[in-house]
Amino acid sequence: SADTVENVWLEPGSDFKTQKIKKLEVSPKYDRLPIGEKGIGRFGVHKLGNVIEMTTKSADSKEVFVKIDWTDFDNYKYLEDVPITIIERTVPTVFKDGKTGTNILIADLRKKWERGIAREVRRSITALASPFDVNDSFKPSFDVLDKQGWFDGLLNWKDVKDYSLFRFKITMSGNSITKFGYEFTPWPSMTKLTPREIPIDDPLIETFKVLKFSEGNNEGEIIDLAKYKIGTIIFEGYIFDQDSFVLKMGVTDKTGFKQYLKTNGGVKVFRDKLRVYDYGEPENDWLELDYRRFQQPAKKISNNIILSSISINRKESADLIEKTNREGFIVNDAYEAFRGAILHSLNIVETLRYSDKLKLREKYGPTPKSSPVMSTLGEAKRYVEEKVKETEVKTQIIKYFNKIEADY
Repeated sequence: SADTVENVWLEPGSDFKTQKIKKLEVSPKYDRLPIGEKGIGRFGVHKLGNVIEMTTKSADSKEVFVKIDWTDFDNYKYLEDVPITIIERTVPTVFKDGKTGTNILIADLRKKWERGIAREVRRSITALASPFDVNDSFKPSFDVLDKQGWFDGLLNWKDVKDYSLFRFKITMSGNSITKFGYEFTPWPSMTKLTPREIPIDDPLIETFKVLKFSEGNNEGEIIDLAKYKIGTIIFEGYIFDQDSFVLKMGVTDKTGFKQYLKTNGGVKVFRDKLRVYDYGEPENDWLELDYRRFQQPAKKISNNIILSSISINRKESADLIEKTNREGFIVNDAYEAFRGAILHSLNIVETLRYSDKLKLREKYGPTPKSSPVMSTLGEAKRYVEEKVKETEVKTQIIKYFNKIEADY
């Protein structure tokens, strides 16, 4: 409505959303709590262009139109003097026939849009919704209508999903894992291997059911999510293998496949099925997966071989507080417990995957006859993993082996 536009949308730092969240007041149509709290995220749109036109209509209200032209601001000394006109239309021009919604037009763009930018924006926008959790009320899409071919060759989740070899889904609540499922899913071409499933009553899972910190000063301590407002955590994902002997058994577009995992891989967080940035972005290794992989290359999982999501409920997770810039949660005790629970579960998945990975290499890995250099390097790495005790020395030796392998 015009009142919301004037007193909320045009008012920086309004507590409009904060009050709704405190009262657990959800939206009438989709039963959602607001995203964000501080009311400053809307200013991101102004970085894209000088002219912003917004047309919006709520039920039983007139259509509202507001235009902001940042070039006008140069003509005035004080912000309060800049004229911002809000127009109410009795006869709607955009939302006709009883329709409601918001349309934002950005013009006089500050930067020239090119193919690379468009492809990156498309990746970011489609990643707002989890690929694992179907959300019928929120389906983001992005297109550039007059640029044919800009998105040619872009793989999507459906294209790569079936290339995974390991899958898992874990539910955590209180101080323990309440549901667990792990699958090893060899491709049809891998006839020498048998799929396997690990349920929650498996002895290994029973042993590690209680959540514990696996690193830091509190390593070994029990994690109790119930001490904080975090709620139930659902952690699920798909794990891939990028070794050349695996890829040649079924991946046709190897370059596209690797590029997709490089830009989309990692562990993303979703609250009420909507993305919490910037977890899972290429530059944010919030679980230090790549560092862990560097320490134990054979066993640990890196960001470019996992596609996974963590799902939490907005109403239950009040102690996970988003930063003002909307890039992740504030680091507090609740966040540390949340992160620790994820790493505990991931350790179990890595242990199970490692045994299946060994079977995969045993049946299809390089042999002295098919690839003598790669086979010898593999033997050398396994020897170092088993025999060298000094972690730093082991890490450096394997780093050199990996470099030789990549160069070869």
